[in-house]
Amino acid sequence: MQYMNPLVPEDLDALNELAKLTWTWDVHYWTERGLSHGSFYINFRNPKNNTQERVDGFTISEAVNKAIIIINTIGTSELQIPEYP
Repeated sequence: MQYMNPLVPEDLDALNELAKLTWTWDVHYWTERGLSHGSFYINFRNPKNNTQERVDGFTISEAVNKAIIIINTIGTSELQIPEYP
């Protein structure tokens, strides 16, 4: 029984896109005994607000797309430091 879906070129392309957006990320695979498949999850550092985030997906490219959406939806206005007199 094959637990993990095979990696395809689209997964590697997605990881390259994620690497362009953030400086730290890691990919994990999780499943339980008896299940026919599991899911990938990615921990990454969101460069917009410097927080640790986690997303999952049936494929790596699905998880990366969720990460990209999170990175792109947070505006840079949260990083602005108010000026003090």
